[in-house]
Amino acid sequence: MKLFECQNCHQPLYFENTLCERCGYRLGYLPDARTLSAIDPTSDDGVWSALATTEPLYKFCANAELDACNWMLPADSAETHCAACRHNRTIPDLSDTANLTLWRKLELAKHHLFYTLTNLNLPLETRTENPEEGLAFDFLTDTVAPDGTVTPVLTGHANGLITINIAEADDAERERRRSDMGEPYRTLLGHFRHEIGHYVWDRLVRDDEAVLERFRALFGDEREDYGEALQRHYANGAPPTGRPTMSAHTPPPTRGRISPRPGLITCTSSTRWKPPVPSACGSVRASPRARTWNRRSTSTRTRRGTSTT
Repeated sequence: MKLFECQNCHQPLYFENTLCERCGYRLGYLPDARTLSAIDPTSDDGVWSALATTEPLYKFCANAELDACNWMLPADSAETHCAACRHNRTIPDLSDTANLTLWRKLELAKHHLFYTLTNLNLPLETRTENPEEGLAFDFLTDTVAPDGTVTPVLTGHANGLITINIAEADDAERERRRSDMGEPYRTLLGHFRHEIGHYVWDRLVRDDEAVLERFRALFGDEREDYGEALQRHYANGAPPTGRPTMSAHTPPPTRGRISPRPGLITCTSSTRWKPPVPSACGSVRASPRARTWNRRSTSTRTRRGTSTT
């Protein structure tokens, strides 16, 4: 994710920031301008002008009141939710504070996804615009019967509807599932990217024979038995195509990479990407003057250092 800059004081900004840490300006993401902007209130309640553009005037997505979104839309729009949030079909019971915390994490990952989708100009019809195959999200919880029987929610995609179990937003639970399934990585954004791949396939690839032919030449035949292909992949790895392969859950092969936590760069010990070892690597906090290396151990000591990105 790229860094942005406050238009008032030039402080570096992160995608999810809602206030500039230096000058205190309120911030909002403008999907049409593809930038995070400092904003000024106008004489009309709830209407803002953006320093990044002279027009139009903007209003916040309704989910901003729940601290779950920092995206904006034109003030004269009939929509109440932004280009990302309007695709929500089902959200958990937010009167439960645990659900609210998990849902905010889901929304952060989903907005990272929509940043990419909107920049790529991919088709993003809502369920209202296309009731059969419009893009929609159900964020659901496992249900427990009176006898204690648990009916789990399975993450998946069906005709534009993406279902995600909100338990995946719990770091400890997601790590347990990752370990149980023997996965090298399991991330919220990875789930969203994986499932959106099915949606994009249906919209852009599935019914176009010319594109299908090119796809199969590059990636293989999708008509193969999924179970057999999965077993072969886990047993033998990816086929030797001469091209690098990467799953939606795998971070890019860089030496230093921005972590999901603002201001942190997770570093690795070699140019070829490897899973970070917290006790040996720690994390680097970026600041205008220096970068402080925080050891993730029982020690609270810090030392100054530099990162290689």
